[in-house]
Amino acid sequence: AHSSASIVITDPQGCIEYVNPYFTKLTGYTLDEALGQNPRILKSGDHDPAFYRDMWSTILAKETWRGEIRNRRKDGALYWEDATISPLVDPDGKITNFVAVKEDITARKEQEAFLRTLLDAIPIPVFSKDRLGRYLDVNRAFEDFFGVTRGEMAGKTVFDMHPRNFAQVYYAKDEELFQRGGMQQYESKARAAKGRVCHMIFNKAVFSNAQGEVAGLIGTVLDITERKAMEDALMESTERFTNLADKLKDRMIFYSHGLDGKLLDISGGVRLLGYDFPEQVLGKHWRDIAQWSEVCAAKAENVLAGLGEGKDEPVPLDMACLDNAGNHRELLLYPFAVKDASGAPVRIEGVAIDVTEQKDREREMRLLTRAMDNATVSVVITDAHAAITYVNPQFTRSTGYTREEALGNNPNVLRSGMHEDEFYADMWRTISQGETWQGEIINKRKDESTFWEWATISPVRDETGAIAHFVAVKEDITARKELERLKEDVDRIMRHDLKTPLNAVIGLPTLLVEDENLTKDQLEMVRIIEDSGRKMLGMIDLSLDMFHMETGNYIYRPAQVDALAVLRQLGEENRARLQGKDLGLRLRFQDREAAPEDSFWVWAEERLLYPLLGNVMTNAIEASPPGGRITVSFEEQVRSPDSGVQNITVANQGAVPQVIRKHFFQKYKTHGKSEGTGLGTYSAKLLADAMNYVMSMETSDNEDMTWISLCLPKDLKTPV
Repeated sequence: AHSSASIVITDPQGCIEYVNPYFTKLTGYTLDEALGQNPRILKSGDHDPAFYRDMWSTILAKETWRGEIRNRRKDGALYWEDATISPLVDPDGKITNFVAVKEDITARKEQEAFLRTLLDAIPIPVFSKDRLGRYLDVNRAFEDFFGVTRGEMAGKTVFDMHPRNFAQVYYAKDEELFQRGGMQQYESKARAAKGRVCHMIFNKAVFSNAQGEVAGLIGTVLDITERKAMEDALMESTERFTNLADKLKDRMIFYSHGLDGKLLDISGGVRLLGYDFPEQVLGKHWRDIAQWSEVCAAKAENVLAGLGEGKDEPVPLDMACLDNAGNHRELLLYPFAVKDASGAPVRIEGVAIDVTEQKDREREMRLLTRAMDNATVSVVITDAHAAITYVNPQFTRSTGYTREEALGNNPNVLRSGMHEDEFYADMWRTISQGETWQGEIINKRKDESTFWEWATISPVRDETGAIAHFVAVKEDITARKELERLKEDVDRIMRHDLKTPLNAVIGLPTLLVEDENLTKDQLEMVRIIEDSGRKMLGMIDLSLDMFHMETGNYIYRPAQVDALAVLRQLGEENRARLQGKDLGLRLRFQDREAAPEDSFWVWAEERLLYPLLGNVMTNAIEASPPGGRITVSFEEQVRSPDSGVQNITVANQGAVPQVIRKHFFQKYKTHGKSEGTGLGTYSAKLLADAMNYVMSMETSDNEDMTWISLCLPKDLKTPV
């Protein structure tokens, strides 16, 4: 009668047969109202049908059911009970009654609900575990963070719910806390929802049961992933800055000094000022670590004083000094004030960039600019699209265009119309491929008059390797071209006008030798006159032929000629000149000394081959130092029984002067020869081209040697 528990007895069908007074007090139903009713009159509707099916299946199986159930009083109020329902069985095993003993736990459930609300209001994950490490409860923040529900966590261990490598850490820390008691904090990682791995701080504490024994633990988890990322980023940034400062120590100095000017920190770039280690200057005033220019130091003092007062001062500062080793240095300083929370300056930091080389280059550039401004050749610089960006004064004098008129224009404003489009296409193709173009060009001045220039146009690449500019250096050769034209006119007149009297000179000895009264000596003299006349006529004919070669009108008629025999004859004719300089002449045939019976047959015109080899021989004699040796090599390279190439190489001591190498085969180009005309190698090259030979020159300063080579086709169908 005085029980604090509600007792209900029903028959096997669930009809109430007995309730105690506490049932009436708790539910509001009297004994008479309850008898004969089914306990479902208390159903609250908060449990699903499965809940009740589980309950009935348990007790009908003659087992006791225990659980918490939410019911409804007669007045409609809800309340919670902790119920134990057991079946009563007769000796035959037949269920006769069901007895329910139910304790009112409404107050406890309300307190739990309050605590649950409070727990779920906490924005960080909270969890609790029993002494065996099984999860008891988690809050909503825990559910959201880890992507699990309370139900999924309840009764599970860390090994059930977390990756094993993480779980081992959690388990070890839990056991440590259980053994030691008190509180615990540590950092570890956790796998959050969607597989995201986070950095966490775990805070845990043990709790005890009524007997004072450790019953479990409660903990919180704080996500510090962003903080760790910031710390890592800061550490990485610091490391990167340290590495950068170390890599730039040959170019930059990073420094920090107090408002009193004494150095607090400085990078390894201090070596730019002649020191081996930063420690050598720390604590010193910045003025004392180098011999600063007084003007620069005074300006820096004013700027730094202004920064120390919170003013915005102009930067950078140009600073010149003698470093600790006595070397001249020029630095570009970028100082700035570091301020505290109130905005007051506390120290000065900055970077000093070594611009010594840059300043030297600027001075060199100014000198170069002055040189170009005073040069007697035109200098034109364009961008990659051929827009003019610079012209020197000589350009203005040569073309009549002012600097302002030229800038931004294309150099084709000078185009005279005297060259074919292919001429300009070849020029552009050459320089666009990164190569230098050289050649003669007829241009037109602003006043429409034309003039000749020798132009060298070179591409200039930027640091990426792309062509950024084109530089043209052009020499006015109008006067030279007029002189060449005059020479050609005189040569042409002389060639034609000398042949008529020379034929008479040659014909007269022919008549004289028929006179029987001439002595032997007189006949010899007549033959010498005739031979000299014929040689002169041959030279005039060759001169006319070379004119036809220059104009592209020569008809080549090859035949087989013994080139070795020609060289032997030239050797005899030049014997006196060779002996005069004590020069040796060596003939080599197929990697051995040439024998008298050897021959080297080539396709040629003998009257062209003779002067070709003669000019090369003359050049070798004139260029050789006294006591030297000239070697002529004859070699044949067989490609097949019917084809191949033949090579004739003339080697002499003495390197070709640097100034003439690029123009070695050009007309009127000579150097260091008192009797040189600049026509010998030009004529030889012209004759070689006429016979489809490839002629080249190679010279070496190290070996002090020069080689002139002829590559000839073994047969007329084989290209060289």
